[in-house]
Amino acid sequence: MSQKIAGTPGYPVPDWVSSAVCILTGFIGNVHLVRPKFVIANFFSDSQEKTTNMSVDTIYADIDSSTHLAQMTRDTHKHRLKRLFETVPFPKKILTKVIPQLTEKASTSLNFMQTILSVMKLSPTFRQLISEPQRKNIFREAEILKAQQLEKRNSGETRDDDISWEDLLACESSFPPKSEAMLIHRLYTHLPTVRADFTPLKLVKTKKEASLDTSVNYFVLDKKKPIFILNEYKTAARFGQQIFPLPQSIVDLVPSNQDYLFEGSTPGQPVLPNTLVQKVIRSYSKYCNRKVTINTLRRAYALHTKAENGADVDAAISQGHSVATHAQYAARG
Repeated sequence: MSQKIAGTPGYPVPDWVSSAVCILTGFIGNVHLVRPKFVIANFFSDSQEKTTNMSVDTIYADIDSSTHLAQMTRDTHKHRLKRLFETVPFPKKILTKVIPQLTEKASTSLNFMQTILSVMKLSPTFRQLISEPQRKNIFREAEILKAQQLEKRNSGETRDDDISWEDLLACESSFPPKSEAMLIHRLYTHLPTVRADFTPLKLVKTKKEASLDTSVNYFVLDKKKPIFILNEYKTAARFGQQIFPLPQSIVDLVPSNQDYLFEGSTPGQPVLPNTLVQKVIRSYSKYCNRKVTINTLRRAYALHTKAENGADVDAAISQGHSVATHAQYAARG
């Protein structure tokens, strides 16, 4: 005996086919689709391990709530995480595939590993993405790289991109007057050579204005006594607020129509530290034909001050590190 299936042109089919269709339909109707615990639409391809945008926001919020970290450190963690999230197949194969795609430099690889290990402590949501075997492997590899770097520090190291302080100062004549490149050069040679702490750097006219918010750095463009106030930097918890006289050679180049020294495409908003890092590299590459990074500049300054005074205490503190670290920086960078 046979019967017709609704929706067909009316062709008779065996009873066992009808029964199978009914059973299968009932089974599918009772299946519950399970949502993945983490799904990330805009950061990953469909083939990747995914997290929700909400989860990423939660991870960033966990980082931002870690008030024991300097703002620059929090921003650096988030920038590195963004790059990790965008790299296939994160959060899998971090050591074998993800980090090697991002960099070939051992020091930069170590930075990514340290960010992963640090954020695992700060964010329960992020901690769920990294398995315990992965954590152990990352920790082990980070310890190997740190040991290698320590050995280089102790023995001293010459780098291909090293530049003497004298050669660095001589580059000034290559920069166009009144240009952003000239401003960048003078920031890192006419002031103590800090990190990417010139962003966010707010422009104000009085020291009183600079006291309202200590989460950013300031140029106080007072006509009688212009100063640079460094509140927010990597080792601020140890060395505290630092204030430096602001030379007229820099004041003359400061934009008069901006809220921050370096602004991006959105007026009134500072550029990210990594953007400033790239500006430094591009400026020296274009006008001095040299590969110069912020780290190159800091090392040149450390070598310069160490050569003059053995290990200058004020120079070390102005860079945000100890005299011992200053000496190591001069030896290795």
